Formats: sequence, structure tokens, C-alpha cells
Amino acid sequence: MNRAIWSLVVVLVGAGAADAEVRDVEKRVEAIVRPYVAGGWCASVVVGVLEGGRQHLFGFGDAGRGKPDGDTIYEIGSATKAMTGFLVADLVRRKKLNLDAPVSGLLPGLKLPAFEGRAITVADLVTHHSALPAFMPNLAPADWQNPYRDYTGHQLVEGFAAVKLARPPGSKFEYCN
Repeated sequence: MNRAIWSLVVVLVGAGAADAEVRDVEKRVEAIVRPYVAGGWCASVVVGVLEGGRQHLFGFGDAGRGKPDGDTIYEIGSATKAMTGFLVADLVRRKKLNLDAPVSGLLPGLKLPAFEGRAITVADLVTHHSALPAFMPNLAPADWQNPYRDYTGHQLVEGFAAVKLARPPGSKFEYCN
């Protein structure tokens, strides 16, 4: 069984701590992270700490090529949904985005499906109420363990164009990538 590789990002903002304090932060981070790596919950973790204007990176476990570092590339998968939700919330808070805005107006050139004139809104997307299918109709991966590995942006555009919504956006929760 393949173990998932997870990344953990921790940001601590301090006021110019001494090196001894940085070592203390590293020990505290290690105390939190080591049980996850040792227990097999994740193969490797990279933690970034911002302290007093200085950046520190700590790597734990094995990322397939040894100890991970700041250049280690992780497939973050569904973690992007939480990050995207946070960024959307920030844009809404700063009044730069309206949750009721149709997504099609925000992505020129991308034709998104609608249902009887009801467009997919930002709120529909971030709450999994878009009525989009879990997988695009043209998704045919060589490996279902990593279905998006060879799926291109061009294929995604074609996939959206081929989607026919079965119900109005906003009417029902359904998980969608």
C-alpha cells in the first residue's frame, strides 16, 4: 500500500527570537510532527517557520529521495480546496469578489454549463453545490490512483464544454473536484 505524502505548513510570527529560541521552535515542531511520520500517517513533512523576519524550514521523514526540504514537490490534492476557500473568503472580505458572481464572468474564454439559465456562482463552487459531476466526462486516466496526472488544461476546457447539468446549481450538495 502506498503511503500518502503530506505537507504541513506552520507559520509562526515572532519578534526577533534568538537562535536558542529558534532551536526551541524546531524542537516543538519536531515534537508535533515526528509522531505522524513515525506512526505512518505521512511519509514526510516540511514545516516552514517565519520568525522575526527570518525563514526556517524543517524537514522530517523521507520524501522518496531522502529528507525533504524547501525544494521538495508535493502533490497537495484536496488541500487546495481549503486554501482556495480561504482566498475566496479574503477576496469577499476585501470586497473584490462577490459570492453570487457567475464563475463564467470571472474566467473569460471558459464556457461553463448552466441549467435553464441558472449559472454556477462562486458560492456554488466553494460549497460543492455547482451540480458539476465529480469527474469530467472526458477524463480517461491511465492510472485511477492519480487520475489528473495526464489531464491537461485543454482537456479541462473541453470537459466543461461537454458537461450537461442534471439539476440547477445551488440545489444540492455533491462533492466535486
